[in-house]
Amino acid sequence: MGTLDEEQEQAFNLIVSGHNLLLTGQKGTGQSYVIKTAVKHLRSTGKTVALTCPTGIATSVFEDEHACTLHKWAGLEDGRSFFPHHINLEIIHRQSETLLVTSVNELECGTISENTVAFFNSLHRPLQDEHLGKAVHLFARNVDVDLFNYERIQKFHLNYMCISQMMKAVVIFTKILAPKYLGIKVGIPVMLLVNLSDDLVNGKVGTVTYIDNDSCTLTIQFCIKLLKRQ
Repeated sequence: MGTLDEEQEQAFNLIVSGHNLLLTGQKGTGQSYVIKTAVKHLRSTGKTVALTCPTGIATSVFEDEHACTLHKWAGLEDGRSFFPHHINLEIIHRQSETLLVTSVNELECGTISENTVAFFNSLHRPLQDEHLGKAVHLFARNVDVDLFNYERIQKFHLNYMCISQMMKAVVIFTKILAPKYLGIKVGIPVMLLVNLSDDLVNGKVGTVTYIDNDSCTLTIQFCIKLLKRQ
C-alpha cells in the first residue's frame, strides 16, 4: 500500500472492509489515488473487483485498473437490442403553428435553417415592465450571470445581506453552481439549484419576502400551482 494520509487511510480501511462509502473532496485531495490503492489491495488478496464509472471519459483516470462504464459492465450496451420496434410520433396535436413546430424541431436536431433563425429573431422584443422582473434570463457564461444579477440587485433600495456558502454546515452542496458569496435583498427573485421536495425542485423561482440579519435567515415565497391536463 502506498503512503496515505489519515483521512485517506480511513477511507481505504472502510473500502477494503466491505463498507459502502461516499468519497468526496476537492481536486487534488486524492480520491482517485485512494480508489486505485484500494482496488490494488483487494485484487492482491484474490478478490474480484469491478471498477465502474458513469461515463467513458471518467474511465481514463483508472486505465491501469481496467475500469469500464457501469452500462458496459452490466452488459446493457446502448440499449438498441432491447427495443426491436421504434415508432417516432410526428403528428403535433397541441400546436397548430407550423413554423414554430418546425423551428423547435430544428433546434432539437441541431440543424437550424435560415428561416428558423429569422423566425426566432422576429420574436426578440423588449419585455413590458410588469413582466421584466419575473422573467428568467439565460446566459452562456457565469460572468454574464453575475454581472446581470449585480445590476438587478442594485435596483432594490432595501437592506442588503451577503450569504456565504461557508456558513452552511452541509458541505455536500459545495459543488452546485451557486456563487461563494450571494447578495440578497427583499423582493428579488431567486432560483433553486437543488431539489428540496417534490414541489420545490431545481429551477423553481421564488421571491425573497423576509430577511433577518441577526440570525442570517430569510424567507422565500414560491408559487406552487397544480397543473391539470384536459
